[in-house]
Amino acid sequence: TWQQGRLAQRGASAVIADLSRSVLTATTSLPPRQLAERRDDAAILVTRGLDGLRLYFTAYLPALLAAVILTPATVIVIAWYDWRSAVIVSIALPLIPIFMVLIGLTTSERSAAALRAMATLQSRLLDLVAGLPTLRALRRVGGSATRIAELGAAHRRSTMATLRIAFLSSLVLELLATLGVALVAVSVGLRLVYGDMTLTAGLTALLLAPEVFWPLRRVGTAFHAAQDGKTAADNAFRLIDTLPPPPGGTRTVTAAGATIDMTAYGVVEPGRVTVITGPNGAGKSTLLQAVLGLNEPPSGQIRVGGVHITDLDLPAWWAQVAWLPHRPTIIPGTVRQNL
Repeated sequence: TWQQGRLAQRGASAVIADLSRSVLTATTSLPPRQLAERRDDAAILVTRGLDGLRLYFTAYLPALLAAVILTPATVIVIAWYDWRSAVIVSIALPLIPIFMVLIGLTTSERSAAALRAMATLQSRLLDLVAGLPTLRALRRVGGSATRIAELGAAHRRSTMATLRIAFLSSLVLELLATLGVALVAVSVGLRLVYGDMTLTAGLTALLLAPEVFWPLRRVGTAFHAAQDGKTAADNAFRLIDTLPPPPGGTRTVTAAGATIDMTAYGVVEPGRVTVITGPNGAGKSTLLQAVLGLNEPPSGQIRVGGVHITDLDLPAWWAQVAWLPHRPTIIPGTVRQNL
């Protein structure tokens, strides 16, 4: 048991780290606009969602392995001493997986809904923090706080609904296991009274009957505990599969002294300061992002030192480029609110 827990913890940490790294690598390779669309999904998966996989590796998989080995072995031992008790156990045993599947389907939907609610809540929270200076200047902080509270209450209700289903499933599994053991006990008791079996065989069947159902009950309990992590892992694989592959250019250039030729806009000569101007929405940021290789240019082609931007080794190109993010700032006293 100690070795199993040790290996499970190590494997869970390695898988979570590798999957988080894959999600981050795939997401950050997107162009800025697509990155903004996928930011919230990737953030919730990396910061909270994938941590649920630890229960999947440390509880569910060991329980499943124990059920695969112990349950058939226990039934065989019971059949060796009393085949009638083995028949009763074999009839009651399939009921547990059937109910596990039925309840698990409902739990899966609830887990997906809880993950969506958590993603929405975190997205709203990130947007609120990013726009807090603007909201304070406009005196609209109170409305956003109310909305965050409503989202938190919705997430709490979704989580409680999932817990209710998990408790209900545990009750159903306990009832089925109790029913199976009770049938074996009644059969053994009647046959002991009439002298149709030995005391050794009867005690063996009674002692081993609960052990037939115990691994499956443990699987059911661990399944619900690990369902959130499994749902997050499915979403992570779906996110990785839908993302385009990162650019694969290999050529390098030296930025110092290189000419940037934008066929549709002109040429940026080395040693000069070039300013791009235009109204909002004209495409200034899009053009600069295209120079960085983050997305396709609005029109024409872009070459740096005679090399097409799609052929460049982008990490090597970015290492020679510096830029500052532009964020609007409201200076106190410059905004007038009409009441």
